[in-house]
Amino acid sequence: MPYLSSGGGSVRCLGWRGHQNLGDEVVFEALERHFAPHRLTWRPEEMPKLLQRTADRVEHPLTILGGGTLIGGRYLDALLAQPDPERRAVFGAGVIDPEFPHSYRSGREALDRWVKGLAEVGYIGVRGPRSKAILSQRGLDAEVLGDPVAAFATDDGFWAPGPNRTVGINVGRSAGGVWGSEIEMLAGLAAAVRKLTAAGWKVEYHVVYPPDLEVTELFARDTNTASSPIHTCYDRAEPFIDRTRHLTAFLGLKLHAVALAVCAGVPAASIEYHPKCRDFMGSLELDHLAINSADLDPDSVVEIVTQLEADGSAISAHGLARLREQRARQQEVARNLMKRFELVA
Repeated sequence: MPYLSSGGGSVRCLGWRGHQNLGDEVVFEALERHFAPHRLTWRPEEMPKLLQRTADRVEHPLTILGGGTLIGGRYLDALLAQPDPERRAVFGAGVIDPEFPHSYRSGREALDRWVKGLAEVGYIGVRGPRSKAILSQRGLDAEVLGDPVAAFATDDGFWAPGPNRTVGINVGRSAGGVWGSEIEMLAGLAAAVRKLTAAGWKVEYHVVYPPDLEVTELFARDTNTASSPIHTCYDRAEPFIDRTRHLTAFLGLKLHAVALAVCAGVPAASIEYHPKCRDFMGSLELDHLAINSADLDPDSVVEIVTQLEADGSAISAHGLARLREQRARQQEVARNLMKRFELVA
């Protein structure tokens, strides 16, 4: 069992996965690339008690807090269980935003406890500028490392928009955990899609989490686009990237749907339902392409999709350039961490 692995080549990764949420899965996939050829081990949230006790006794030369909005959440005790602070690292994780009204709806631990726990961590690299600012306000310095999925940034020429104007759409639900009203957000997006199709745009839907499939099907029927393709991808980056490369533009709700579209070179805009979306876009200096869900209206959505089409080549090149810079830095940090602790394959 990989989560029981130990020895000189094992790197323990803390994070949420195993639930067919594409974002969680591709972050782990990206981290495997960054830390190759060393084994990246992950322990399921739930396992038999005997295995859990065994796993807790395994020592790893390095423990990393992977991507996702984890700082302020549930993994602090597991990170601090690594006895040597220098052998703990934060690698592209986001920080829970105290200004977001839903940040602590699940009884999550206080951010201040995290700040105290991270004070001696050997390396802290966060997803974006907002995450860095939240920690800085509390006296903790961090580097903007970017999201680990920068590992999937494609080469020039991969993006190959087809002859018809086609926008990729990603919608879903977040159990009400959005800026403003989730129902009003989806209604505004639906009205925008109707305007786009009336103007001659074709639509393709991209679903990255199984519970979002039903929402997408209902959304498609409501917008008279039920005959449009609905693609599902829940576990790997490559199929998603391949299915988006022909799009003219992409408009997404879920952070990693947008992130992987940018990796494909597709000009993309983010519906900022959660602060993490702007944090990611800000890491690429593309936060002007993030629309806050509380401020969303159909005309603003149509306007930003029109901008994606008009300035597509420049937006694509800029996003890929920033991702490649992040990928190079992430690879450097991973190499330095592995060298520091003499990890062997």
